[in-house]
Amino acid sequence: MTSARDGLTIVERAVRNVDRADVERRRRDEAARATTERIAQLRHIVFRNAARGRGDIDIADESAAARYLICASQSADGFAVLAILQIAIDHRWSDVVQAGIRHFGEHPVAARIQELWNLTTGRTAA
Repeated sequence: MTSARDGLTIVERAVRNVDRADVERRRRDEAARATTERIAQLRHIVFRNAARGRGDIDIADESAAARYLICASQSADGFAVLAILQIAIDHRWSDVVQAGIRHFGEHPVAARIQELWNLTTGRTAA
């Protein structure tokens, strides 16, 4: 069905009237909302038990976090490793986060921590 007025179909006129900037803004807002929700979901999944290992951990800087991570890893204290990783992610301590991911090896939590790290730092997944 075309209009005699301008020779365009109803669909063509509708496409012409679309505010592309508004569509793009809505797409970006939806992507940001989905990312925020996924970060919250991953933080809950990964760190829900981290409080068990966080009682006496007081980390001031990245080198202290690395030392704590080594001790927790050597004593096979997974909850303490998670607590240290939570702090490291919050402070953007890349080396500590990567060491923590290596600690968990092939365990599914390692992939979740990597995804969380990628999302919180704005990196794309590898």
